[in-house]
Amino acid sequence: MNEPKNAAQNAEYIGYATPNKKALALLPKSIRNDRQFYPDDKTIAHLQVYDDLGQKWTEKYNDAFLEFKMVNR
Repeated sequence: MNEPKNAAQNAEYIGYATPNKKALALLPKSIRNDRQFYPDDKTIAHLQVYDDLGQKWTEKYNDAFLEFKMVNR
């Protein structure tokens, strides 16, 4: 995925944003300008990053989410 051409093909195929700046330039304009995948700097400034919860709390979160999915079918 380090090669721009490969990263661009992957991003277009799977529909995930690519952090590879050279690959971004190879994507169709409709994808490059999609703000859901490539938000502007103003939006990025308001985003939050999750803290690493550690194994114990990650397992609890996963168990709770699995239970939620099973109950809400």
